[in-house]
Amino acid sequence: MFRKTKITIGFLSGHFKGYTVKLNPLDGVYYCDIRPNMQTEDILKNQIKTFDNLLIEDIWQFV
Repeated sequence: MFRKTKITIGFLSGHFKGYTVKLNPLDGVYYCDIRPNMQTEDILKNQIKTFDNLLIEDIWQFV
């Protein structure tokens, strides 16, 4: 009767870079739990920010 659901990782290795470079960069990508490669790889470091950055700084640009 009831389906069991799980929370999965939304960040798939290699896919984000492919989508961002080949298709279209997003206005903002924010994560609560930054993975180590998001802080070391240049393309990820420039594109992905922490969720608190959205709340404190970036959201005011959209309001």
